[in-house]
Amino acid sequence: MRTLVWAVTMGVLLTGAGFGAEKVAEVRDRGSCKPATTKRKTSPWLGYIKILRLETIGKKLGDGSLNEEQQAKIRVLREETIVKVKAWLKQPEVIEARGNVKMAKASGDKDAYAEAVAKLKEVGDGQEFVQTYRDGLAEILTEDQMAKLYPPKKKPASESETADTE
Repeated sequence: MRTLVWAVTMGVLLTGAGFGAEKVAEVRDRGSCKPATTKRKTSPWLGYIKILRLETIGKKLGDGSLNEEQQAKIRVLREETIVKVKAWLKQPEVIEARGNVKMAKASGDKDAYAEAVAKLKEVGDGQEFVQTYRDGLAEILTEDQMAKLYPPKKKPASESETADTE
C-alpha cells in the first residue's frame, strides 16, 4: 500500500498534474521560478556612461521644477551627447580595449584585468562624455537645481578629522 501511495504521489508531482501544474512545467523548462524581466542598470564594462534622462532629472528635482525651455535644451543636449557616445563606441581602439577588459575579467587574472583597464583609460573610458553632459546641464539649470541633481559628496569622517587637526 505504501508503495502504491508513493508511486501515485510521485507520478502526480512529476507530471505536474493538479494545482500549479503550469508553474511546475515552467520551473522544469526554465530551471527557475523567477522571471527575467529586469534589465541591467549598468553596462558590463568599465566606463559606464551615465547620461541622465529627462524623466530622471524631473524626478530628482521634483515635478514641475523644469520649465519647457529647460526641457527642450536638455533633450537636445542629451541627443547630441548620445550621438557622440555612439560614434566613440564604434572606434576600433575602443572596441578592442573594451573586448580586452571583458576577456581579462572573464579569465579571472587580476594583473591582466588591471592592465586592460589601464589601456581602456588611455583610449578613454567615456567619462569625458559624462563630464561634458554635466557641464551642459550646469549651463541650462539653475545652481539650486544642479545642487539637487548632483548633491555634494560627503567626505569620510576620518578625512575631515585629519583636516581639522592639521
